[in-house]
Amino acid sequence: MRYLRPAAALLQPSELAVGRVLVLDEKECIQAWLEPEDCPSSAEIEEYPDEVWVAAPRLLHAHLESYDAPSSSWPRSNFAAWAEALLGWRVTGEGRMSTAEAAQASARELASQGCGFVLASASEPGAQHAKEEGGLAVESWPELFEPDPAQAQACWDRFCEDFSEARGLALHAPFSVSPELARLAFAWAAEPGRFVSIHLGEHADERALLRDHAGPLADLLRARGRDLPRQRWSSPVEWLEDVAPGPRPRVFAVHAGELDSAELRALQDKQVQPIFCPGTHRYFARPQPQFEAAGLAAPLLGCDSRASNAELNPWAELREAAELFPSYSGQDWWAAVTTRAAAALQDDATEGSLAPGRRARIARLPDPGLRQPAALCDSLASAEGPIPLASTGIPAPSHAHRR
Repeated sequence: MRYLRPAAALLQPSELAVGRVLVLDEKECIQAWLEPEDCPSSAEIEEYPDEVWVAAPRLLHAHLESYDAPSSSWPRSNFAAWAEALLGWRVTGEGRMSTAEAAQASARELASQGCGFVLASASEPGAQHAKEEGGLAVESWPELFEPDPAQAQACWDRFCEDFSEARGLALHAPFSVSPELARLAFAWAAEPGRFVSIHLGEHADERALLRDHAGPLADLLRARGRDLPRQRWSSPVEWLEDVAPGPRPRVFAVHAGELDSAELRALQDKQVQPIFCPGTHRYFARPQPQFEAAGLAAPLLGCDSRASNAELNPWAELREAAELFPSYSGQDWWAAVTTRAAAALQDDATEGSLAPGRRARIARLPDPGLRQPAALCDSLASAEGPIPLASTGIPAPSHAHRR
C-alpha cells in the first residue's frame, strides 16, 4: 500500500476531504481516505502540501484523427463549406500525419492538459488505434457514414466483422446515415451495455436538408454524388424518433445546440443525453443553445477535434461552458465531466470520482486555498480557476515527500 496526503481532495462534486491520506493499492485503486492518526504506525505518508487533487475530467466526444488539420483557414460561417474543406484536406492534404499518428498526438495533448478519459469517434481507418497516454484512457467507437440505403446491410456487416468487441458505435448524422442503417444500429444497441452516439441538431443546414431536401448541405451531398434521404422529417428529433422509437437511455446526441427547448425536452423524454462541445460552438460562432431554457441538466461535454477547435483541453471546455450557461453551478459542471460522465457510460462503479473503490485517475492542481466543495467547483469552472499541473496521475514514490 501507498499512503499519500495532498492538502485537500475533491472526492465528488459535493465532498471535499481536507488533510486526509489516500490509501492506494498496487493496482492504483483507492482503498480509503484516512485521517493521519488512523493510518498504520508503519505507514510512510508521502506529503503533497501544496496540491489539491481532483478526479481527472472526462470528455465524451472527440475526433482524434484531425490533429494537424489546418482549420484556422477554413470557412466557418457555412457548415457545408467547412465540411468540403475538411473532406478535401483528408484526400489531398500534403504532408498530413497518418490517422494513427494524429490520433495519438491528440491523445497526448489531452493527457498533457489533465484529461482522464476521452470517448472518440473514429471516422477514418487507423484512428481507433489511439492508446492510453499518460493518465488518459482512450475509448474509440467506429463511426458509420453511409447515406445509400442499398449499402446499409453491407456497411453493417463490415461493422459486425471488424468491431465485434466494441461496446458502442458512432452514427455520423441523420443526413449521412440512411434510416435503414440507423435502424440496424439502434436494434444492436438495444442490448444491455451497448451505446450509440450521433451528431444531432448541430446546425441549421441539417434541419433544412431533413425538412426540405434543400440548403448548402443538400447541395454538397448532391455534388459529391451522395443520396439524400427518401423521406422528410420536420426536425432531427423527429428523425431520431422514427429510426429509434421509445426510450433510448444509452444514446448520446452530440452537439444538439441548434435544437429548440421543446425538442430538447423531447430528447430528455427519450432519455437521450446531449454532449455539447463548447470549443467547436465557439469556432463556428453558433447561436446560444437552449439547454437552460429547456430545463435540462448541464450537458455532458466533449472537445470534438482540431478540425473545429483551437485546442484539446478539458479545462477550456469546462470554462467555456460555464461562461455560455451561467445558471448552472460549478458543481453542475464538475459533475458533468466527472460523476455524470462516468455514469452515462455505466463506468461509475470504477471511474469518475476519487471515492474508495475507484481507480485513482487524478488531476493534481495547485492548491487555491478553497475548503468548501462548491467554492472549489466554482473555481474549476471559472476562467480564474487553478491550472492543472504538468502531469496527471499518481506521483511516483519520492522520499523527498515522505514525512
